[in-house]
Amino acid sequence: MSIPLLICDDSAMARKQVKRSLPEGWEVDITLATNGVEGMEAIRAGKGEMVFLDLTMPELDGYGVLDCIKSEGHKCIVIVIIFLKINFQCIILACIRVYPHVEVCGLRKIYK
Repeated sequence: MSIPLLICDDSAMARKQVKRSLPEGWEVDITLATNGVEGMEAIRAGKGEMVFLDLTMPELDGYGVLDCIKSEGHKCIVIVIIFLKINFQCIILACIRVYPHVEVCGLRKIYK
């Protein structure tokens, strides 16, 4: 059975790099979103059991997506990413399970 995986980033190059970085043979059903609004629509539709999430996006940023996931009680694994244009690499900052009433693993400390 495939895992519903969502890549949510406004950069087409970053989405492509994340998709290409996934392990070969990993059974995932990939959905792509270009902003947080599309990302939340996909999560609500059950297409985001695992989410690779950018923090800086138009319409609804990654922090807003994290707040929505938490307030709506979605139980997805969220991996927050930053794409560095200098080295064309994805850096995984935090892997967190988001549940209602649980603080989001100190992301605010990282970005103060």
